[in-house]
Amino acid sequence: MIKKRFGRVGGLSTMTFSERVIQIALSIPRGKVTTYGEIARAAGAGPMAAQSITSILGKAYARGITTIPFHRIVYAKGRIWITDEYRKERMKQYAAEGLHITPRGYIEDFEKKRYDIKYAKKKYKCIGKLWIYPSEKAAWYFLTIPKKDSLHIKDTYNAFKRGWGSLPVTITINHTTWNTSLFPDSKTGTYIVPIKANVRRSESLQEHDTITYTFSINT
Repeated sequence: MIKKRFGRVGGLSTMTFSERVIQIALSIPRGKVTTYGEIARAAGAGPMAAQSITSILGKAYARGITTIPFHRIVYAKGRIWITDEYRKERMKQYAAEGLHITPRGYIEDFEKKRYDIKYAKKKYKCIGKLWIYPSEKAAWYFLTIPKKDSLHIKDTYNAFKRGWGSLPVTITINHTTWNTSLFPDSKTGTYIVPIKANVRRSESLQEHDTITYTFSINT
């Protein structure tokens, strides 16, 4: 197993090469694919390290990380290779995600379907109403992340979840920027973000106010 460690890249904390490979694989969204070589390069190694990706992910799967999307990892130029044992199931997975395979065994429109592994953070821009969750000690104020954005966050950043399924974010409302966390709301299938008192005071925010805000996930 490759033990190479590397510095902070694009906001990602240092970790072993194997850990980074697993995180990248888990971040590939539905309907997109990437190659073994691209994962190796994004994880901080040279092209020869691509040969180790299958082994790393296979061992991770055996340890219980069963959500690794193996079907979204392909060979150069979008070529796929499937054993007869798994062909039927794998083709179902591709079809379910709108990925079509050519007669020669390549992802159709590979460049359009290729997941561009970027280190730059995606900035989300949303609009929502401020609402209150009452409690005995104090009222908590929240904004609900729209369903579409919540689904994208879940697909893209699932590997970076912390306690209670939370994700660290930097959020901006008007002239105020701060760090906090998104939390999953099981009732709605979305994420919610708490808006603390000093932010509400600075921006004169009240319950039911419609607010435009931006945020990015701190991975």
